Parts: sequence; C-alpha cells; structure tokens
Amino acid sequence: MSIQNLYPKARPQTIYNVINGRPELPAASTFSRASIGTYVDANGIIKTAAVDEPRFNYDVETGMGMVLELLLEKERTNSFTNSNFTQDTPTAVPTDWSGYNPAAFLTSQTLSPDGVNFGLFHGAINTNGGGLRKDLTGLTAGGTYRISYYVKGLTTDELTYFTNNNGRGTTTGTDNGANNYAWFAATKASFTCISLNGTGASGKSQVTLTTDWQRFDGVVTADSAGSARIIIRSDVGDEGGTWMAWGAQLEGGGSSPTSYIPTTTSTVTREADVFSLTSSSNVDGGFSLLLDSNSTTDDYFYKIKAGGITIAELSNANGTLDWVINGTSAATSVPPQYPQISAIQPGRVRTISSFGAADGTTQQNYLYTDGLSFPTDAIVASGADEIEFGPGQTLRAVYLWNGQLSDTEAVSVIKGQYNIVPDEPIKADSYSFVYNTDPTDVGEASITLPYIVPTVSMRVYWGDGTSSAYEQGVTPSHTYPYPGQYRIQIEADDGFDAVRLGDVTNSITRVDQWAPQHRVDAAGDGFTGSDLYKVLATQAGCPLIPPFKYTDLTDLNQAFYNCQKAAVNNWDWIPTNLQSVTNLDRAFSSVSRLTMSTPERGTFPQLQTGTALTSVAECFRFNTFTQFDQGNSGLPFSNTQNVTDWSGCFRDSTSLTTIGSLVTSAATTLSSTFNGCSNLAAMPFIATNNVTDFSNAWDGCSALTAFPNLNFDSATKLDGAWQGTGLTAFPVFDFPLVTRVNSAWRTCFSLVSFPANITLPICTSFASAWRGCNLFTSFPLLNVSSGTDFNSTWRGCASLTSFPKLNVSSAIGFGNAWNGCTDLANFPDDNSQDMFNTTGVLSSNAFDEAFSGCDLTAQSIENILVSLDTNGQSNIELGIDGGTNAGQSTWTAAANTAYTNLINKGWTITFNP
Repeated sequence: MSIQNLYPKARPQTIYNVINGRPELPAASTFSRASIGTYVDANGIIKTAAVDEPRFNYDVETGMGMVLELLLEKERTNSFTNSNFTQDTPTAVPTDWSGYNPAAFLTSQTLSPDGVNFGLFHGAINTNGGGLRKDLTGLTAGGTYRISYYVKGLTTDELTYFTNNNGRGTTTGTDNGANNYAWFAATKASFTCISLNGTGASGKSQVTLTTDWQRFDGVVTADSAGSARIIIRSDVGDEGGTWMAWGAQLEGGGSSPTSYIPTTTSTVTREADVFSLTSSSNVDGGFSLLLDSNSTTDDYFYKIKAGGITIAELSNANGTLDWVINGTSAATSVPPQYPQISAIQPGRVRTISSFGAADGTTQQNYLYTDGLSFPTDAIVASGADEIEFGPGQTLRAVYLWNGQLSDTEAVSVIKGQYNIVPDEPIKADSYSFVYNTDPTDVGEASITLPYIVPTVSMRVYWGDGTSSAYEQGVTPSHTYPYPGQYRIQIEADDGFDAVRLGDVTNSITRVDQWAPQHRVDAAGDGFTGSDLYKVLATQAGCPLIPPFKYTDLTDLNQAFYNCQKAAVNNWDWIPTNLQSVTNLDRAFSSVSRLTMSTPERGTFPQLQTGTALTSVAECFRFNTFTQFDQGNSGLPFSNTQNVTDWSGCFRDSTSLTTIGSLVTSAATTLSSTFNGCSNLAAMPFIATNNVTDFSNAWDGCSALTAFPNLNFDSATKLDGAWQGTGLTAFPVFDFPLVTRVNSAWRTCFSLVSFPANITLPICTSFASAWRGCNLFTSFPLLNVSSGTDFNSTWRGCASLTSFPKLNVSSAIGFGNAWNGCTDLANFPDDNSQDMFNTTGVLSSNAFDEAFSGCDLTAQSIENILVSLDTNGQSNIELGIDGGTNAGQSTWTAAANTAYTNLINKGWTITFNP
C-alpha cells in the first residue's frame, strides 16, 4: 500500500500525526459508532465496518490504494426499505416498490457495488418507458432530502433518460397535484433531482451510462403533508436503454450523499462517528493544531476540552467560521477581534489554531485559514487533554504541536496553500490588489504581471517584504518562497498605461484600490478608451471591486466577465455612461451571481449607451437578474438602434422574468439571445426584419407560452429556435429563406398542433425539428419538398395517430424519423403506397429505426414496404420493430412480397415477428 505524506513529519515536539496516509489511529485516541457503517475500499468495493470500527476513504481512481481520509459522518437514516431492490421472483417488481409502467425486472448476473449482491436489471422497456416508484409518508413537511442510488448500463456508452414523463404516474394516469415527482436531470457524473410538487412540469435529460457503477444523487422536497413520490425511471421516448440499479438511499439534509446505508424490511439508522485525540501531556505552555479535512459540517470542526469542559471550539456558524476561546467568540466579540471571517463552503478546509500559554494572562491566539490570519485576545484555560472532532467531515491530516507556532512556521506547515495576507496599511499612492499564485493548487509560486504597464517606471511591493523597480518594457516577475495569496502594491509616479488583470484566470482575489489616476477623485479622465477591455475578466473569486472614474469608454469586451463573487454594493462599480462604447460582449456576464440578494436581482442600472454601440453578445449571460431597471421600461440599454449582434445577450439568465421592448432594428443575429431564460414569461415585440440567424434564440424558455408575430423574411437558420419552450400554439409565419430548422420545435411539450400554412419552400434540413412534441395527434401537410434530412424529425411524438403523405422526393435520410411515435397506426393517412417511391440517393442507414416503437397496422407496413420496393435502391437499413407494430405473421401478401424484394436488394430490415 502506498503512503502519501501530505505534511512534513520533521517538526519539533510533534505529539500527533493522524491519518496522513495511514489506515490506523494512534493509541492515544478514542473512536466510537453505535452501529455498523459502510465505506468504499481501495478496490472500489463497498464494505461493512463493525460497530466502533473506524472507516477510511481510499484513492480508488489511481488504483494505488492510498488512504485519503478518516470518515466521520453524522447520524443518518435511510428512509427507503429494500434499498437493494430484492425481488420475490425473477421479473417481478422489487419488494416494497411499485412498478412504474413496469417492464421485465430481472436480477442481473453482474455484481453490485458491494461485490456480493446482484444489481437489479430493468429489462425490455415498454413503449412508455418504465422504472420504479415509491410513495413515502411521515417525512418532515416541506423538508429537503438527499436521494441517491447506483446505476449502470449493460453496454458501454448506452444512452438512456431519467424523466418524470410530464408529471404522469399516478394510478389514474394524471397528476392530481398532491405528489412530488422526482425528475432526475442527469449527466454522466451527477444529476440534480428536482421536486416538481405536482406541477406537471416536464422534461428529460440524457445520461450516458457505462458498464461501471455510478452513484447519482439529488434533492427531493416533501410536500405539506410530509409525503413524497419517488420515481426512478428510464424513458424510451428517445434512445431508451436497459439499465441496472442498486443501493437506493433517501436521507435528510446534506449537500451530498453519505455512505450507503443498506436496508431490508425497515428503515435503518447509521449512528454518528465520534473521534477524539486524548493526551496526558501538559500543553499549558502553548500548543498548535493543524486540521485538514473535507467538510460538509454545519456544526463544529473541533472542540478542545479540559476535563470534559470545552475551552476552545472552531465551528460553522451559518456559513462562516466561528472561533471561540474560553467562552470568547472572535466573530461576535465587541469590538470584533478580526475584520472578516472566511466563508465555509462544502469542500476542503485547512486551518491552524495557535494558542498561547495557559498562564492566566491574556494571550494573542491565531487562527490561520483561507488567506488571512485572525488574532484573538483571550485567556487560555489550562489542562487541555482532549480534542474532539465533529462529524460531517473526513479528516485528511491532524497535527498537534507543543508550543505556539510563529507566522512563518504556520504558513510553512500548510505549504503556503493559503498564505497569510498581512493586515498592514495599504500605501496611499499604490495600485493594490491581492494575488493568488496557485489558483489550481499545483504548487505554483511564481508570478508575472505583463499587463501592468507604467508610463515611465514603477516599484512593485510583492507582499513578502521585498520590492523591485521596473522600467516600461520590462515585465515584472517574482518567485515567492511558497505558493499563496499576497497583497501586491504598485507605485508609479508617472501613472500607468495599462492595469489589466483579466489575463490571469482566477488569480485576483480582491482589488483594494485602483491606481490614483483611476480613482473616483482623480484629476484626469480615469479609465478611457479601451482601458477596461478584460480589466477583470475571469476573476470569479474577486469579491471587492472599488468604484472608479472613467471617461469616453469605447470597448468593454469581457470587462467584468465571470466576476461571480463581486459584491453588489449598489452597483457603484458598474460604468453606466457609455455613449461612446461600441462593444459590450460578455462585459457583465455572470457578475455578482453568487453574491446577489433577491432584492438586488432587479436593481441592475440601465446602461446609457449611444449610437456607437454595435455588439452586445453574451453581455448578461449567466446572470441572476429578475429584471432590469423598471424606471427605464425594463431595458438594460438606453440605445441599441445600431446593434447588429445580440447573440447570447441574456443566455442562461434563468431568473429573468420580464424584459422591455428592445430596439433591434439593426439586428442581424439573435442566436441564443434568450436561450435558457426559463422564467421569461412574455416575449415583447421586437424588430427582426434584418435577422438571418435565430439559432436557439428562445431555446429553453419553458415559461414562454405565447409568441408575438415577428418578421422572419430574412431568416436563414432556425436551428433550436423554440426548442423546449412552453408554447401552447405556434403562429403562422413565412420562412422564405430558411434552409435549416434542426430541433426548431424540439421538446415543445405543451404544443398541441402545428399550423398547416407555414411556408418553408427551400428548407433542406428538418433533423429533430418536432422531436418530442408528444401532444401532437396529427401533423399538417406541409411543403417539405426541398428537405433532404429528416433524421429524428418526429421522434417521440407519442400521441400521433396518423401521418400525411408528405412530398419527400429530395430526402436522403429518415433515421429514427418516427421512432417512439407510440400511437402512430396509419401511415400515410390516405393508405397510399407511393410516399417513398421517389427520393434522393438514400444513405445506407436512411431508415435505421425509422418506425421503431410505433403502432403501425399491417396495412401501414404494406404501404411503407411497397413504396420502398418501388423506389428501387439497395443496401439500406429499415427499422419497423418494437412498440405494437404489426408483426410479420399478420402482414399482407403484398407486404411480404415487398419485404422479400427488399431483402434481395440487400436491405436489412428489423421487424416484430
């Protein structure tokens, strides 16, 4: 077994070196847990630890078997019974679970994640998908619960969906509004489980399964009666797929699932892990404690005790660190003992607590953590003999030293990962900011500042007690003794030509003050021209941006792009007088999205733009604004009459509910402009006469139920334009120049019909255009005569019962075109046998699974086969299997003849027997 030392052992008077690559605990410690517990061993197998047996996390990914952490978990109860899906008989629904559109459930011959039991195999799926359901009662009303389970596919890269199937699933087939449906929107690595609370919202997300077990997790919210309905389901509306599941768990709270708790006939509680270091050593002369853990705790990290009485404690107080010594809280003392406290996020926590001597006098005690040193004056109680570590964390390393460490020693011990930023006066004439040399945690200790350019010369104070002078043309660079965060201060008597910080991703953790020439009270113009181009781009962790002076700005491209943690501070740092600006591309994308309060989401000021502005691409992407300044008609800009590029301007602004009538008279592209604005309930009329590209313009606007009568005379691309919207009806438009409508109306789950008199005279590509529109019962006789690509065009339109004889004489591919149209019986609706008589030159997979999963009658199959036989082409794939398609035993003589002719031409045809 490989052992990795995270911290150096060669330290004077080290009392403990716990974990740090070791799978055992020291003799002078206690550990207890009043129940069994599970853990994942070095080979990735779930194992069971006996009562009072410690558990460790191992490095499974590298296969080296390294011990990473001691597992300390809170008490948790698995509210699911029969968590391993045991079946009374093969193919039966598992005990204590209900089948949801059940298909064949089998016990697979594949070992489950514990290396012992078999995983539950969900077999051939019926036409509506299928899975498992469990109704739970007795939960806390409105309480949130973490759901998790393991799943794998039968083959590598198998595609399946986990979905709530439009809210259906009760015994009557409709949602009565009282149940919570778990919608697992999955990705390969994880998923989010959203409680729909009986709203009947719909959607599904594809997940690529592998032949390895993966654990998925998410959140479920109980209703007002303390009930929840859990559905674990795979939908064949698209690819479908067979899958195996095992180890279902529902537990209260937490940002991630805890270790697996197996259950059978009743719920099971895993008790909390309790671990303490004990000592008879006298540390009254002062001592220091290093803690390195991965933590999700909302309680305490450690308690230092003397004779069972707590004398010091480090805890999570509503998301921030609170350090209490001898009853005195460093955070709440008056006055506070230090200026700020580190925010606690789930993840890795490194701290060193350094205590002075317990001699009855007031000592300066220090807490070293995320970039700062916190001094706390307090009398340290004597007789410390125990350190108890709280559950909800995994201990990577714990060290205890006799004696109080100095600043230098403390930083050296934690390897400079979080260096101390000294609380020293900021030089009045300096440009000052805090720089992290190692944002990716790889040990980088060097820094270069190529975008800090003095007019003549400057002196850089590097924050480690050294400084250097630089002339213009010489790039400042420096190497620190260890990686970390340093306050850099730069003085330039003749000012700066450039002070850009945006070309070093996530390295700027705050701006203390701008250079004198850029401050609000500066005598000159401040920032001007293109000075703000990328000034702080990609600095996600920069919470402080002071206001500044500016004049005649011309280019704000990516100026504050991705400044997610910037304090709103009444938006006093947002430049609003932008009469000369030409480019706002990504200028405010993601700004303050992690720090904005709910009231602040509707206060972003209107930008006073002028006629020079031509591009606002992704200007507000990934924002959490609910609206823009309502005092100015809800418009983000005052003048956009010459803006041509609106691509992605509001993309993924999921909180945006309203927006004013934008002036878009010069627009040529609206590509993804409102993509992902899932709460935008109304679309104002906008000028679109000159727009050519509408790709994904309203994709994902699920709250948008109606659409204005816009002009599409210049449009050439509509790919994904209305995909996933909540439209219930679609207006009649002319699309005279459109050549592509791929996925244009895909997954419009509320769209009940499509107008017959829409024109698409030169459109060639219809791939997935109406895929998943599962409320269509019929389809109009559109002119699609120029269409060549019809792959997946009507796939998953489950309610279609008949289909017209469209003119598809130019088509070359229909792969999956009607796959999953579970009610489609009559094809074409006039029973003609010449729909496919003439087409373009078909691809070899032109009809691959084209009609799989339908309800075609024997006559419809005859119509299809006869027309394809007449077409005369060879060596093509055709799929008419699955669903309730008429089996070959019921085919007409004409159908069988056509089938034989096609086989003789080299066709490959799959069908129901």
